[in-house]
Amino acid sequence: LEFRNTLVATLPHSSSQLGPAMSSSPPSDLAPMRASADAAAVDSTMCSPATDAVSAKGGGGEASAGEYKFPYGPVSVVLAVELCERLTYYTVAGTQKTYLNKQLGFEPSVAASINAVFSMLCYMWCLPGGLGADIFGRYKTIVPLASLYAAGTVLVAVATYSEYQHQLKVLFFIGALGLIPLGTGGIKPNICNFGAD
Repeated sequence: LEFRNTLVATLPHSSSQLGPAMSSSPPSDLAPMRASADAAAVDSTMCSPATDAVSAKGGGGEASAGEYKFPYGPVSVVLAVELCERLTYYTVAGTQKTYLNKQLGFEPSVAASINAVFSMLCYMWCLPGGLGADIFGRYKTIVPLASLYAAGTVLVAVATYSEYQHQLKVLFFIGALGLIPLGTGGIKPNICNFGAD
């Protein structure tokens, strides 16, 4: 909107502003462009968020600019969920291969394969997660799958307790190859769209 208004302001209004080279015959295509830019500038006052809010409420007339309130709560939740999801995903994906190799005694190739399967599952579950959001709604998809994500993260954290990690490696795999990818599939394709809504 500001760009269009700036464009209107910079367009020449008379032949004296065109300079000596063009003052004798101004191009004929400037007039339609100037007219459409002027119309857009007039229309832009009718499309402001404040007037949209008033018209959505059924009111009319000009609205003050102070009526629009930024949704700090929902935006903060969306950003916090996305931050936690990305932080957890990259922490597990970045350290899992070393943990499986050094702590649980897996061969390097097996540890790398398990880590690749983890990443593949996280991205594979995005398709059912997106479809679920289309069917049930984004909120009803994000909340339960984010809870599964958190439960999987807790299982992975508990399973890495140094004295019992060999006995609890089944919990590690349930969390790392089951719950975290499932939760990622519910969050990754939906949270940004939820924030945009």
